[in-house]
Amino acid sequence: MKELLISFLFALLVGSYLNGYSSGNAGGPSTSGLSSPPVDGQPAAEVKGSLAADPGFAAVSQVVDTSEPRFQKDVLNSDLPVLVDFWAVWCGPCKRMHPIVEELASEYAGRLRIMRVNVDDNPGLSSKYKIDAIPTFIVFKDGKRTESLTGAQPKENLVAAIERQLN
Repeated sequence: MKELLISFLFALLVGSYLNGYSSGNAGGPSTSGLSSPPVDGQPAAEVKGSLAADPGFAAVSQVVDTSEPRFQKDVLNSDLPVLVDFWAVWCGPCKRMHPIVEELASEYAGRLRIMRVNVDDNPGLSSKYKIDAIPTFIVFKDGKRTESLTGAQPKENLVAAIERQLN
């Protein structure tokens, strides 16, 4: 009975946090007014459902959100290899991977770009790259998909994929 009460209170608390959800917004709470940092001096488009909007995550991030309109410039035309994290706000494993992805962004700064794609906000990219489970990590080099990993991964697996592209 105690566990049921705790579960109910947790659901109530989460429900009040998710108050911003509406029946027409399956992608998550409204985050209007939030945007990702400028990339290459160009202002980024509004980011809906960004992890930065979640109070559990650091406000300053070296991982940059990208979208369908910016993907060509941000990823495919990048002069550096790019690790793209396909994720969603509601995805527990994605949230667990976030600190690892942030560490990698810091460790590989200047040698690798790390971009993030919210699959709910970018269904065209999800379809194009056949994302059927998240998190999915795809490494691009010279505009080509070179490696991909699906599901929560140990940091070592991501490091190995990145290192193969840097050597």
